[in-house]
Amino acid sequence: MAPSIPPSPRVFDEDLIRSSITIEDAITTARTAFTAAANEATSSPPPWHLAIRRGDGSALGEAHVKGAHLPGSRRFTIKTSTGFPGNALTGRATSGGFSTVFDAETGELEAVLLDNGYLTELRTGAAGALVNDILAPQTFAVAAVIGTGGQARHQLAGLLAVRTPQVVRVTGRDPRRAKAFVEEARTWCRVDIEYATTIEKAVRDAQCIVTVTGATSPILRAEWVGPDVHITAVGSDSPGKKELALELLIGADLVAVDDLAQSVSLGELQGIDLDDLRHPPRTIGDILNSVTPQRPTGAAVTIADLSGLGIQDTAIGERLCTSLVERDSGTASHDQSGRSGTT
Repeated sequence: MAPSIPPSPRVFDEDLIRSSITIEDAITTARTAFTAAANEATSSPPPWHLAIRRGDGSALGEAHVKGAHLPGSRRFTIKTSTGFPGNALTGRATSGGFSTVFDAETGELEAVLLDNGYLTELRTGAAGALVNDILAPQTFAVAAVIGTGGQARHQLAGLLAVRTPQVVRVTGRDPRRAKAFVEEARTWCRVDIEYATTIEKAVRDAQCIVTVTGATSPILRAEWVGPDVHITAVGSDSPGKKELALELLIGADLVAVDDLAQSVSLGELQGIDLDDLRHPPRTIGDILNSVTPQRPTGAAVTIADLSGLGIQDTAIGERLCTSLVERDSGTASHDQSGRSGTT
């Protein structure tokens, strides 16, 4: 007997996805992902990275593929994401991508999440929110966001979901884009948003700093950072990227990473002798699994390096898929031919 033809996967578009999951949902899935990773309860290969270059060898963009499965979960997810910074010059999105969600019992494709990179942006923002919540001082007046792309907006939203500073200073290498970012943020942020002309001015007196850039050489120097501050570094997710000065990392009271091997090969710990750090790095999941997950007592400089985990994509993909596929209401989707259908 010939094998049966599997059913066509559900296909969900970005508008529906955006309306079906919140930053609070995403923070919950981030916590699930990090604790599972710390417990070594995941099946996840190293990320796959593809550099896209022009004919002259200069960088044009990049693509990443990540995937994971949590043993016992009904589904697993494989995510493709892209980043093309030059798109900003033509008014196009700088990030894109989609996720494929599979049935873990049969391997059949269950859903395609055509989110155009939104879930990657959201889950990364949620990861930033989570580490800011457990490692940043409980109260502070000034925060800083370095970077003005789409992920910077998600990091800002995530930060404001867990803390309420008096002011957030924003800066970026393009003053025009940074000022536009500030103006847009003022329309939805409940705190003051200020434009800073330099990184040094942005981080002055800040007790929570988020770096969200594609920098390939350090942009945040140790002498600009105060004695009681948390830094979340988001931009380093592939070989050659670097946002934090060596002195910052070596002198930190705590360096937290989502995955140590990835941080060494893709993140802020590239090229660093771990023995030079003041304390051995800890995983975010290990900190979450502690009896009282929190920043060190007294004045301290803490750093979280987020290079991105495939289990984050699986956790958020499964939560969203459960919401969209299994709820009883008739929700619009499409079959493989593009015709409208219902979930």
